[in-house]
Amino acid sequence: MLNLSGTLKEEGSFAESEKAGREALDAAHKALRPDNPLIPMLMYNIAATLEKQGRLAESERLLRKTMEIWRETRLSKSLHGDSRFEVILTEARRRRAAQRP
Repeated sequence: MLNLSGTLKEEGSFAESEKAGREALDAAHKALRPDNPLIPMLMYNIAATLEKQGRLAESERLLRKTMEIWRETRLSKSLHGDSRFEVILTEARRRRAAQRP
């Protein structure tokens, strides 16, 4: 499902990508421990797909939740750190502000 979601996103099929990503996340929640790094990675991918659809507020909320998980489980120290999330959040805020009349 993760590969399918990524492929669909690359093809521009964002709604289908989101659906596949959410299905993969549901399966991961059922099969993996809460501190498994795959869970926040899946959440990040869904947030990126939401951002591509222009659903910036949803994307930002999911990214914030993802960052909380990374920080609580200390995954940020063992993987990519928070910088990737901070960049995405900053861009989401900028785009949302630009959409306001």
